[in-house]
Amino acid sequence: ETRIGRRYLRLARRAGTPMAEHPVLEGMLAPFRPDRRPRPAGKVLVAAGAHDRIALHAGAIRLARAWGVEPRLYPAGHLTLLFLSRALRRDLARFLAEPLAPPAARAG
Repeated sequence: ETRIGRRYLRLARRAGTPMAEHPVLEGMLAPFRPDRRPRPAGKVLVAAGAHDRIALHAGAIRLARAWGVEPRLYPAGHLTLLFLSRALRRDLARFLAEPLAPPAARAG
């Protein structure tokens, strides 16, 4: 779905390497999908750049929903630009200032 992905597809075709069809490829990559893994911490902030063409925000939204948190989208491009966002830095400071919920409230 990304420019980099399309570039790799073209390179594979030029090299004569067959590329798996989307459902097959998705199955091959499934073990690496973080939205299929348990949430790694009691408190998680998922932020994404709405205009990122490399790390598409649809994945961040799926991840946040799978982990039971509200995704935060910012009007930025790639992650390197995302951290220049004043709004993200403000939200991150608030997130870090919030106390960790008791273990019973963290289930999920």
